[in-house]
Amino acid sequence: MTFPFISLQCYKLSDARGVVSEALRVPSYCKHVNNPKEPSVLFSVGYALKDLPKMLRSLVKLSNENSERRLRKDAIVFVAGAASFPVNPEAIEGSREHQIAYAKWKLLTLEFLKEQFQKDLFCVIEHTDERFAHLHFFVTPKLRLDYKIVCDAHPGRNSNLANQNLLGKEKQALYRKAMSAFLDLYFKKVGSKMGWQRKSPTPRKRVSREQWKEQHRSKSDVIILQQLGYSADEIFNLTGIEVPRMAPVFVPPKPTFSPKFF
Repeated sequence: MTFPFISLQCYKLSDARGVVSEALRVPSYCKHVNNPKEPSVLFSVGYALKDLPKMLRSLVKLSNENSERRLRKDAIVFVAGAASFPVNPEAIEGSREHQIAYAKWKLLTLEFLKEQFQKDLFCVIEHTDERFAHLHFFVTPKLRLDYKIVCDAHPGRNSNLANQNLLGKEKQALYRKAMSAFLDLYFKKVGSKMGWQRKSPTPRKRVSREQWKEQHRSKSDVIILQQLGYSADEIFNLTGIEVPRMAPVFVPPKPTFSPKFF
């Protein structure tokens, strides 16, 4: 069964160049992509994505010159996100059914983004050069009449700002509630119309950050031990992790006779 995926991330002004360069597949910023392809623009307010960092710098400068308090260097000035289609690009190209579903998903997702972010939606682009086809979207901040910059496109961050007087756990619970509501809305507008499920019937167990790091360290150790030729039993004794046992490789017996030459 398929599940919808969409994520949001807040960024500072100093992040703009890197985020935009990676999205535009500038060679030095997309080393994680084996065969980078130029993205397709699905939506734009009339400006190129490459102009976004310059526009944000101008906006921050205008705010600093006219407001009573200068903007902090680590202030959030834009939001970017990604929505992924759970089929790889090769499979989409080879299947008429996938092509129709992909076109429908793009249309629904684009409508959702326009409705959610309205005039603040700056650009939406499409990537088909990674494991799954996906869209990247960029949302600009608002400039108030008093020249203060307001970036309110991230529901979780809005929740944190509105509940600054609360303790950590209470604040985190409200953050998760706000983000869950955003995902619920995306499912209602997009996922349900694609015939997808909102949540997995067997969700992964939540772990702390330290537990997550330890799990990944353990997996790395297993890979190294396998490369060094350790057996499954030896790896289990060293790490406590069970790994699949490899079937013994069949080696044909050597001939017991001497070949004759005529």
